[in-house]
Amino acid sequence: MADKTAEQLDQILNHLESLHTKNDAMAAKHDALSTRMDALETTMGGMSQADAAAKEQEAERAKADAAGNTSIDTDRAEFADAQMKADAAFQSWGKVAPPALHGETLKDYRIRLLTPLKQHSKTYQASALNRIDDEAAFGVIADAIIADAVSASNVSAGVGMPLQKRTRRTESGHLETRFVGDPAVVWGACMGSVTRFGRINTAMADKAR
Repeated sequence: MADKTAEQLDQILNHLESLHTKNDAMAAKHDALSTRMDALETTMGGMSQADAAAKEQEAERAKADAAGNTSIDTDRAEFADAQMKADAAFQSWGKVAPPALHGETLKDYRIRLLTPLKQHSKTYQASALNRIDDEAAFGVIADAIIADAVSASNVSAGVGMPLQKRTRRTESGHLETRFVGDPAVVWGACMGSVTRFGRINTAMADKAR
């Protein structure tokens, strides 16, 4: 009886030991699986962070490109506006406002446009435009010089001034051409002939007396 009981007890112990062995093996597999899952999450997390960083950099580049394009468009508009305003004065004198040079700053371009025009401005003809640092003041002076140049072109030329062709663009976009000067310069030959005949007639009258 005792031997049978001992044999059953050994069987039970062997079975328990087998269960422990299986449990240990399952635990080892679970640990290995957990390790692999942790590594996978780390890898996926790293990829997500990389993707996020890449998207953030792309967004920053897009923002910078947009800002750069806006800045370029703004600069072009300012250059075009300066040329258009000055061209009204240039055309009134039969000329055309020159375009901006490559690498030329907006202020340098405006000064180059205003320099040949300021001779027509009694107020600002001697102004040193390059020394005007205040943008608002520079704008006021620029507008005044352009207006003075246009006004001066409308003043009839003095005696002896040859006729000059003046062309300007109207608000509707049409070109208007006119000539200013002393008509006597053009008709001088004919007028001179009349004068000579008058002198001849006067001389003959004196002889007749």
